[in-house]
Amino acid sequence: MMWEIFLSAYNSIVANKIRSFLTIIGIVIGIASVITISGLGEGSKKSVNDNLAKMGTNKIKIGTNYRSTITKKDQLTYSDEAFLKNYDQIDEITPVSTYSGKYEFSGDNYYTVNLNGVNEKAKKVENLEMMYGTFLTESDNKTKRKVIVIDNVLAKKAFQNKEDVVGETIRLKLGEKSTQFLIIGVYKNSNESATKQ
Repeated sequence: MMWEIFLSAYNSIVANKIRSFLTIIGIVIGIASVITISGLGEGSKKSVNDNLAKMGTNKIKIGTNYRSTITKKDQLTYSDEAFLKNYDQIDEITPVSTYSGKYEFSGDNYYTVNLNGVNEKAKKVENLEMMYGTFLTESDNKTKRKVIVIDNVLAKKAFQNKEDVVGETIRLKLGEKSTQFLIIGVYKNSNESATKQ
């Protein structure tokens, strides 16, 4: 019985060579398409997961939107940080003060830059990859040393395409006040390709 079915199928294929060839081509193209789409889907999924991992899927930012109605009692304090540390689910906490300032490029020429005031925990919280030098220490914060850690993009902009600028100084201007800082470390900007001009 099986032999008769096989023989009938064979005769049908031989009798209709073009139709059989086109059917085989269609099947091959269909399978290849499914494999390709599946591969693209997995690749996209991995890319999304990698990007989320860089941002930190287990990271929460708590802040205050500054408005005229905001008073000092509405702002987060170190006692809030101490309270949050009581939870076992929280690994690290870093306060962040964000400023829009300017850095001196040459002489009286200044360019706008975003500045973040952080503590030594920020390296782990933000998952920063140090390229040169070191990150801030607890001692740096307690003694209020005039030190700074910058990314490699700013380093190249401010120091003629040079990345290892540890030991160099950079002058920052916040409002009317201008202060010189010692660069103690350079970290890798994870969005470097998007910041190239």
